[in-house]
Amino acid sequence: MQSSEDFEFTYTYLEVKVVLKGKIVVRDDQGEKYVAEAGDVLIFTPDTTVIFDKESDGEAFYTGHRLPESSFM
Repeated sequence: MQSSEDFEFTYTYLEVKVVLKGKIVVRDDQGEKYVAEAGDVLIFTPDTTVIFDKESDGEAFYTGHRLPESSFM
């Protein structure tokens, strides 16, 4: 992530994010702040809204688990 401005995101799927370097700062919908640094793992479940703080400067590997599209079935 590059520092610029806060970014709000609502997850509709499960995502696991592993911080590789730097830090990623997120706030939940209650305003609680979490700082993840290299080696930390963030897990976001469906219907979770977070704000990625502009002070974040980290890099991460992430994977998301989504349900298959009905057109693929």
